[in-house]
Formats: sequence, structure tokens, C-alpha cells
Amino acid sequence: MNLSDMKNAKLMLAISGLCLVLMFLAGDSLTSNWLNHKLTDEEYYVRQPNNDELNKVGINATVFLMTGNETTENTNGTYSINTTLKTILFYNYYFHWNDYKFGLGSEPFKRSCSRTDCRTTLDRTEMDGADVVVFYGRTLKTISEIPKRKYNDQLFLYFNTEPPVKGYGDAKRLGLEINITVSYRLDSFIYWPYASTVLKTTDDSPYKPLSESELANKTIPVAWMVSRCSKSSTVRSEYVKELRKYIRVDIYGKCGNYSCPKREEKKCMELLDEKYKFYLAFENSICDDYITEKSFRTLNYNLIPVVMGGGNYTRDLPPHSFIDTREFSSPKQLARYLDHLSRTPEEYMEYFQWKHTYKIWRIERNTALVFCRLCEMLHDPGVTYYSNFDVADWWETDHCIWPEEKESKMMQLYHVYD
Repeated sequence: MNLSDMKNAKLMLAISGLCLVLMFLAGDSLTSNWLNHKLTDEEYYVRQPNNDELNKVGINATVFLMTGNETTENTNGTYSINTTLKTILFYNYYFHWNDYKFGLGSEPFKRSCSRTDCRTTLDRTEMDGADVVVFYGRTLKTISEIPKRKYNDQLFLYFNTEPPVKGYGDAKRLGLEINITVSYRLDSFIYWPYASTVLKTTDDSPYKPLSESELANKTIPVAWMVSRCSKSSTVRSEYVKELRKYIRVDIYGKCGNYSCPKREEKKCMELLDEKYKFYLAFENSICDDYITEKSFRTLNYNLIPVVMGGGNYTRDLPPHSFIDTREFSSPKQLARYLDHLSRTPEEYMEYFQWKHTYKIWRIERNTALVFCRLCEMLHDPGVTYYSNFDVADWWETDHCIWPEEKESKMMQLYHVYD
């Protein structure tokens, strides 16, 4: 066997292993039973409160947030709560926004929340009197020394929207000091997903199905927009490379041959919406509950997302709205199904029936939802916060498939199921 043959054999081994990883993760704690349950309308309604229910918890927005009754078991701390103005100190910045894209002072609460007796500040000299100190995980490395708690009842909050496999921040530096967590994970103290599926109301515009001419204009099957060509994304790229042997996939971005305005998402997605039937919504990190805008933004268009990731798509996305790579034994099998749908308009259109009943609320970077909820909690004497909570263990252990683990897991599965 020459070098080229060995390389191709290794590639096929990796692809086969990836398919097995995605299929058999359904039996792992990471994705157990996800493919076997479809939510009913009643179950969606229970998970997505109506506007009156949201107002009760202080959120002036028609989106869903966990109400605090679905936290982890480590909640044995007790903290005294008073009724004075609560101060929230932003200790480090959120992405490049030092005000967490929310604002400073009391005005943001008056503008966005039903509970207004809270204020935010960047002034670290107010550390002694702050009720909550907020640390954003991605920029922890910018803090030379983690501050000490100034009094027993002071709360430390860990906020992160990016998975640990991306290597941002260093949660271990926070030790056992964290009392509140905010992230995309369901077991966070405050659950903050990238988006949410909600029932339509009478105020929403009815869905207008694709016309015959619009469907006829969708002449290219698959599009993929990708900007990361790093080693950690190799498995994802190799899957697409194999998929392209059996069906056309146009790749946009610096990893492909097609360009799209990077900072003009709406214009770019409208372009794809006109020409393509499917969009590859492949996450660059495979982690619990991690479903990003890649899937949710696609659902706002007449494109069917083909998903790859560690999230519970059946739970979080509308029913029969997506195609999961975990349901196919190989890229070839997936390609066959996509080709079948492309040639069968009636079946293809069934993937948009959910739009008559549900809609997508994109939440990402709308931090008002977090701080309105936080203000409510600070004035609720019945809230119990984490104590002696190992945030690094919670955040980094058994949560993701790490890049260095991917190939070994594939090799193991390949030999087991070959």
C-alpha cells in the first residue's frame, strides 16, 4: 500500500468512526434518548411560558428562561436578602462590551425589566458593597488576580456562552467561590440558550409556504458557511469532504470557494435561501446543550438545517424541522436522503409545516434577559444559591468531546462495530 492509499484509508476510517460516534452517542449520557422522543404541543407550551408568565419573573420579552427550579443539586448555601438597591459589578468584559451589552446604572433595568431596583457598574472600587460580582469566562485571562469575596453574603456569578473546548478562560481560577452560573447549559442556575422555540400567537403573521416558482429556483442542494479551518474542526471538514463525493455542497467563507458578506448575515442568508434546499449547521464543538445560531438562524428561512453537534435537537428545535447526521450511518447515506428529498417536493415541504404553529426567538447576546432575571432573584428571599461549588469541574468535566478525544473515540468505535 502506497502513501496515498494509506492516507485515504485513514480518512475513511475517521469518517466511519465519526458516523458511529454520532449514531451511538444516543446511548451515551451526552445524548441519551434524544432521537426517540418528539415533543407534543402541550410539552412545548409547558417549556415556553406565555407573556404573562414571563412578566411575573421580570422579563419584558417573549422568550423563555429557566425559572430557577431546574438547577444542579449543589445548592446548600444560604444568603440573606434585603430590599435595598442591588449593585451588580461587571468585573471583566463580555466579548468586547464592558457593559455586557446591557448598560450601566439603573436605566437599563427601567428600560428592560419589570423589577427596576438594581444597578450595574464597572467601578471596581465598589467591590466592597457589590451584591453580585460578574465574571465572564471567555475573558477571565485578562484578570491578573481573582478578587476575594468582601463579605459572606456577596455573590460571585460565572457567565459563559462558549464551550470549554474552545480554550477560553480558566474556570479553575475561581475555585469554589461561584454562587450563580449563567450559560447555554440546562443545568445552569440561569439558563440562557442561543434561541428558543415558542408557540405562535394571534399577533404573529401566518406562514406563507414556498411557491412553486420559489421552490423551482432552489436548484442547488446543500450550502455550508464556515470560517474555522483549524485542526479542531478537521473531523467536521472531513465529513463534508466525504459528503461532497455524493452530493453537491457549496462552501462559503475562507474555507471554501464562495464568498458571502460576513458582517451582513441577513443578506447572506437571503442569498442562500433563494438557491439552496439544505444548510449544514455543523457545530465546531460537540457539547451538552450546545446549539448555536447556526441551526436557529437557518430555521428563520426556507432552508432545512442538517445538524451535527451535542445538543438535544429534538427537545430544542421545532418538530420535523431538521435532519440529524446521527440518524445516518455514513455521509453517503445522508447524501442519498437529501437527494431523495430534493426529488420529492411533497416530502421536502413537510419540513416547513412547523412554521404554521411555532416560531424561533433568537436570544444570543440579548443580555437583558439575564440581568432582569438576576435582579428578580436578588430581591427574592426564597432563592438558595450554590455554596462550595466547583465551577471548573461542572464546566469542564463530562460536558464535551474534546478535540484530542475525537480520533481515539472513532478508532474504538470503528473496531467495535466494523
